[in-house]
Amino acid sequence: TTMYAHDVYHLDPLSKAFPSDLDQRQTQHLKEYLRECKLYEDQNEAQEREHVLGRVDQLVKSWVKAAARAQGYSESFCEDLNAKIFTFGSYRLGVHGPGADIDTLCVGPKCISREVHFFGSEPYCLEQMLRNTPGVTEVQAVPEAYVPVLTIVFNNIEMDILFAQLQLVTIPENLDISKTHLLRGCDEQSVRSLNGCRVTDRILSTVKDPESFRTTLKAVKLWAEKRNVYSNVMGYLGGVNWAILVAKICQWYPNMIPNQLLSRFFKMFAEWRWPNAIYICKLEDSTLDLPQWKLTDTGSMPIITPAYPAMNSTYNVSRCTLEVMLDEFRQAFDKCQGALFKPSKITPWHLLYEPHSFFEVSKGWYVQIEVSADTPSDLKTWDGWVRSRLRVMVKNMEDHVNARPLPRALEPPKQEGEEEQRPCKYYYLCITKREVQAQVHRDTGVLVEANGLPANPGRINITAPVNVFKSQVTTWQHRTAGMDLKVSLLRQKQLPLWVFPDNMNPLLARSTQVEAEAQQPAEAAAAQPATADEQQQQEQANTAMDEAPGGSGRKREREEAAAEGSATHEPTPEGVSAAASGSGASGLEADGQAPPEKRRRVVVQRSNAEGSNAPTNTDVAIDGGPACTDSVAAAPAHEGSSEMDVDESAAMDSSAHRMLAASTPEHRTAELEAEMEDTGELGEWLGMDAGLVAATSPAAAAHRGPAAIKRQTEQAAQPGQQQASGEAVVQKPPSRPAKRQAGVTFRLQKQ
Repeated sequence: TTMYAHDVYHLDPLSKAFPSDLDQRQTQHLKEYLRECKLYEDQNEAQEREHVLGRVDQLVKSWVKAAARAQGYSESFCEDLNAKIFTFGSYRLGVHGPGADIDTLCVGPKCISREVHFFGSEPYCLEQMLRNTPGVTEVQAVPEAYVPVLTIVFNNIEMDILFAQLQLVTIPENLDISKTHLLRGCDEQSVRSLNGCRVTDRILSTVKDPESFRTTLKAVKLWAEKRNVYSNVMGYLGGVNWAILVAKICQWYPNMIPNQLLSRFFKMFAEWRWPNAIYICKLEDSTLDLPQWKLTDTGSMPIITPAYPAMNSTYNVSRCTLEVMLDEFRQAFDKCQGALFKPSKITPWHLLYEPHSFFEVSKGWYVQIEVSADTPSDLKTWDGWVRSRLRVMVKNMEDHVNARPLPRALEPPKQEGEEEQRPCKYYYLCITKREVQAQVHRDTGVLVEANGLPANPGRINITAPVNVFKSQVTTWQHRTAGMDLKVSLLRQKQLPLWVFPDNMNPLLARSTQVEAEAQQPAEAAAAQPATADEQQQQEQANTAMDEAPGGSGRKREREEAAAEGSATHEPTPEGVSAAASGSGASGLEADGQAPPEKRRRVVVQRSNAEGSNAPTNTDVAIDGGPACTDSVAAAPAHEGSSEMDVDESAAMDSSAHRMLAASTPEHRTAELEAEMEDTGELGEWLGMDAGLVAATSPAAAAHRGPAAIKRQTEQAAQPGQQQASGEAVVQKPPSRPAKRQAGVTFRLQKQ
């Protein structure tokens, strides 16, 4: 169906088709699956929620009378005062599950103040009255929040209570808060508080079939939680955002049922032309002149609330989180196609709800944010503030990396026999290198980005976003002693084991298994005695090399190695380099030729300023503290500057070296190509070593690939062959100076 450009609201149905018998069966299977996932509360819990809401409603009616008496009003006036409780959010929509909280709004008359009567420790304050109420086990006040709230736990049911002060003498029991004129004279906090209830009621009014809407919304919210894209605070979508999107799908397909609505949900919003806004009703004009969303406003993923004043409910979404959600939408639609278009006795809905493997990105980095405090109550306050600022860091990173935040905090488990540990929580961001949009400058011939700065595709710099985040967090006016913050940069293999199921890192387990399997052929080949023909060929090759210049030294080394091997009777796999075994030996002899037992291998070394060529791990400096190596992650203090640079040109997994060293000589070249094509970074790494590779074209040097490197290596074996214009030429490395700049050297040696 074509959507016309002049219609920005797109409120008309796209299809009025009715479901088939197959759709009915698949929807029934979906409902059964949701029940298996325990998304429906039982009757006892539902009755307990109604009981708690009734008690809170009676409490607020007593509260406004007590607050009025404290102000000196007459007894008759106080007796006529009234307040009322409204619900909104998932409970009002009917999509809450077992253990979910209840979002409530307390509406009071104009003589009751939020600052004086709602929050406070005086006997007539609602906060204090709740603390003294039997059954209330926890009360937390957050008066400085964007929407001030009281959070309580009443009979094991969590409730968020907002307050709105209306310009009415008293609150009638039949009050209709959807009326816009009630907003006249309200402060900003009251307007925001009222907006929750008004939006919820307006969403329900736009839906033709509430039951299909509720089932589809339950299914979408469960999927979002499983795929780690459910959190408004962290830059994804929250409950009201998902509800508006599902209401939009129900508006476009009014006669369809959940199995049809679910697949179309993922299809439509994966292909929607963001940042075009989503509306489920037209914007309302009012004489109140309150600030609201305009048709000309923009955002990353605008989803507009349907009640006046209309607002963009997704202002937290960044470019990074939008890209994550669009990718998840596309994957989900593919899975829906597999489940729905291949009819089976039981629809395999579980395929759609496979959990996301957040900690299994092998080629990414993880930013670890540790939030700690001296007491649990301090941690709850401190954690709420830090969490609210994480989205700012993600948004500031979007020009540098692809950042995917984990939408929830993790708490380390307490070990048996361990002393009482300090209360703390951990947040994680997975970052990967963003493709650089660069081109060759016509004057200088240097690769530059769109902003004109030199492009460095091998280095990721997130210093500035981290510094801004730390500055905003640590200068909080309510921060007290003991509220600490640590930011660390980790590779996947450095993550603590407790973040994984069963305390096992699956990538490390698979890497160990691959290495063991790779070593078996080499060990078996070394254990088998050579045939007579093979021994004769080896003797002829040794004689030819001994007669070549410099051959006497190689003959002596071979004899010493043979004597040592006969003494120990322990065969050594051919080709294991000193670099792979951790030795500081150089990969080349002084004359530039490798000894026979070291040929056809890859030597990867990181040289330091002292001239040592011993292989070292990737250096990542944070906060000017100690280096963050592949085995130890530096945990900087929250004060001071930040230095978080990821040098991709120096980051090569040591497991690749071990696998290459353990492989047989015949397969080493093929394994090298496969490994480097998999990482896609060999060309960049070699292009950064000016002493090894020189190019006539800067673009060629920056975009060399494994195939080109292989051709260059073969051409280097034939010094007399002419190279075509524009191709990179492998030159003989210059003599090594006494001291070298830090860098990475790759030597591909061929027999």
